[in-house]
Amino acid sequence: MQIAVKSLPKIIKPSSVVEEVFESQGFRRKGKKDSPYYQFKIEDVCTQTKYEVQIPIQEIRKQKQEPFYKCQEFRITMKSPKMRNSEIPDAIISAAKERVHEVFSIINHS
Repeated sequence: MQIAVKSLPKIIKPSSVVEEVFESQGFRRKGKKDSPYYQFKIEDVCTQTKYEVQIPIQEIRKQKQEPFYKCQEFRITMKSPKMRNSEIPDAIISAAKERVHEVFSIINHS
């Protein structure tokens, strides 16, 4: 099961700022060069279900300047095979939103 959440404030910041903040907050960069994203994991200890939260980034190039990254949504994917067809609980969605909003706030003030 996967859901996309688009209720984030859009950020457009220099790539060095975005990379530094995400990495300092424990996110890992993943994906292919043309479709990169940052990820972190959440585990529901009651059900032992693991979730992966991905924040896709879009690179905006300006000539002779450092590229900028644009982010404005994230995806939550359930990673536990036993629970694949179950809905993602509201508590997991809320926890992911809170964590992503916290990091976006740090990026916006950097």
